[in-house]
Amino acid sequence: MYTFTLKNFTGNSEYPFFIQYGQHEYSLDLHTHSDFFELTVVLEGTAHHIINGERYFIKKGDVFGVTGTSQHGFTDCCDFRICNIMFLPEVMFAPFPDLKHCPGFHSLFMLEPSTNHKSRLRLSLTDFEVAERLISQMIDEYQSSRAGFASMFTAYFIQFVVLLSRCYDETIKFSDKIATFSKAVAHIEKSYTQKLLLDEVAAIAGLSVRQFQRQFKNAYLITPQEYIQSLRMQKAAMQLTETDNTVSDIASQCGYRDSNLFSRQFKKHTGMTPREYRERNTKR
Repeated sequence: MYTFTLKNFTGNSEYPFFIQYGQHEYSLDLHTHSDFFELTVVLEGTAHHIINGERYFIKKGDVFGVTGTSQHGFTDCCDFRICNIMFLPEVMFAPFPDLKHCPGFHSLFMLEPSTNHKSRLRLSLTDFEVAERLISQMIDEYQSSRAGFASMFTAYFIQFVVLLSRCYDETIKFSDKIATFSKAVAHIEKSYTQKLLLDEVAAIAGLSVRQFQRQFKNAYLITPQEYIQSLRMQKAAMQLTETDNTVSDIASQCGYRDSNLFSRQFKKHTGMTPREYRERNTKR
């Protein structure tokens, strides 16, 4: 079984992204990705998607993502044409934190891949036409390499991600387990600076606390508590380097009533006290 890296496609390019049209008349053998996320849109035809030993029928309008740990391929291809988008999520999504406020974003990019696509996005005809146009614009920019192509490409890509995230929210039934779970994660993203009770968050997902913790760690590789802590530390780090706010004010803004507890947690997370971090990393 072959393992692909992003550099197999990008070569020596420093831009962590690759996009292409793919035409498959025959089966595509099982393979894995070592370091990137692959988003696939079915543009024409049908096939069976084989992923981690399970088999799913896919057709025009289907959209799904594959993480680096999954084994996948295609078989029974019939007039099968797709668009593959390969990228590093931690790089492409980092400048756009509000994406994580959208439940559909979590469904498509985090939860669905971890459940082997037991639920997946199918675009309506109208949304498919918009998606196909954005794909064409992305490919045109990517292949042209004109001045500013990376910025223009990123703009189209984020439009594409928002479109898919919104479509997921609108087309997947509210009772769907993945969609419901993603609403709970989006609630964390919006409310992490407030007092969050895990039983309340789990209730949004329709799960017990134990079930929610287990499923969350399976998808995000950390516990919900660690995820909340990470969000708070990210916000604190930004505040320390981009504002003149006092450590006490920052602690309060990040959900800590006790600034001493905040300082201890920050040092544990970064290896530095808030003041040391500000001195070493200030952007002003």
